[in-house]
Amino acid sequence: MTSRKISLCGLVIVSAVLATLATPPASFGQEAPSYFFVGLGYFDGGLFVREVSVLSGYPSEASDTGDYKYSVISRDGGELYSSRFDVPLTFVAEGQPQSQTDSANFSLSPPYFPEAAAIRVFGEDGSKVLEMDVSVFSPASREVGAQQSQSEDGAYVTLFTVIVVAGAVAAAIYFSLSKRKTKDPFESLKKRWA
Repeated sequence: MTSRKISLCGLVIVSAVLATLATPPASFGQEAPSYFFVGLGYFDGGLFVREVSVLSGYPSEASDTGDYKYSVISRDGGELYSSRFDVPLTFVAEGQPQSQTDSANFSLSPPYFPEAAAIRVFGEDGSKVLEMDVSVFSPASREVGAQQSQSEDGAYVTLFTVIVVAGAVAAAIYFSLSKRKTKDPFESLKKRWA
């Protein structure tokens, strides 16, 4: 193969790779399922909140058994979701009999609802034990994060543009050098300094 055919094949391959990288995946624009991550702790007979966030993924299945109940509450006060749970105070260490503890860290994973305002936890007697404000995770509150994401997307577009321009410049230099009689781009400099 001549060098012109090789460079033409290389240019086609580079163009195909760049086109593939520039094509968004089929799931582009579709939102992945999300859930509230509610990190709780239990110490000295009481529950406390460690962390609340929204993560991508699938929520846990609802349960109708357990001493405690939690509910996702909408802005208008309606119940969007509820489930029951037990505090995991029993554990099994490898090679040891089942043991009890008086403290634990664990998490709940209810589905994310854009219209959610709070997550409430109720004790065995039905009284409210905890309430977490989750309205900060509503779409209106998340606009700041979306603007930040858009600026990150802009950075990727700029990077892609730089790569394409650099590739075009490299191809132009290569083609101009391949048209010369000499293959050494520094030959004229070597002759001047010799």
